[in-house]
Amino acid sequence: MKPDFIVIGAQKCGTTTICRELERHPEVALFPNKETHFFSFRYGRGLEWYEGLFEDLEGVVVGEGSPSYTTGEFSALAAERMARDVPEAKLIFIARHPLHRLPSGYVQLFASELEPKSFEEELKQSPKLIPASCFHARLKEFRARFPEDALHVIFLEDLKADYAGELARLFGFLGVDPTYAEAPPLAPQNTRAHKRVDRAILRRARKSPRFLSLNWMLPMPLKRALVPLLRRKIEVDVSWTPALHEYAVDQIKEDAERFLESNGKPLDYWSWEMR
Repeated sequence: MKPDFIVIGAQKCGTTTICRELERHPEVALFPNKETHFFSFRYGRGLEWYEGLFEDLEGVVVGEGSPSYTTGEFSALAAERMARDVPEAKLIFIARHPLHRLPSGYVQLFASELEPKSFEEELKQSPKLIPASCFHARLKEFRARFPEDALHVIFLEDLKADYAGELARLFGFLGVDPTYAEAPPLAPQNTRAHKRVDRAILRRARKSPRFLSLNWMLPMPLKRALVPLLRRKIEVDVSWTPALHEYAVDQIKEDAERFLESNGKPLDYWSWEMR
């Protein structure tokens, strides 16, 4: 079975919250581990493996969410693979102020065991941080390969301002009951404060070829209970200096304005003042 929809990103923009809300809808079935990363990290497993992940899901629509599909590293390749393998899929993209996602993106580097340098050094050197905040560039290849009505863009700021309304529009896009909204709204999910890095025992376990299957088999309550034992909290400096803020704005603002314009937002929707 092929997915009806895929949450393609962006990283650290609220994808986990959106996926959890999709899970709560009675007509939607989401791959229970959220991220398959098939069109990025795991394409070598083959399309048959990927389709098998959805075989037991029951819903009017089924899908998954892997924000790695719109990182600078994978966006062009993922778009090409998805257009070939799941051309009928609907795509969901969540954006937030591109500068505000950078500290969370930096902390994610620690969670990914990449041993990053300082926040400033990574902003200026990493091929991951700044490119992942250039949303217009990240969606370019998807928009070239999928019809415009196959892409639904959510702004995190709009979601915070009108939570029920944004969910209704999302559900309508997927063709399920738009009036359904379970109360209360979810608290923010997978935020910077939630991020942890693997302890040594878990780092070793991840190298096992059977780790992925075992990880997906474990019930979520058990995995949450094991987190304090297997992962430690990340505490790093993500403060801005005026010079670093100016540098980041110079790198991102032009792309951000093109993204805003292409999605019907005024150019001043995001403020570029240092806060």
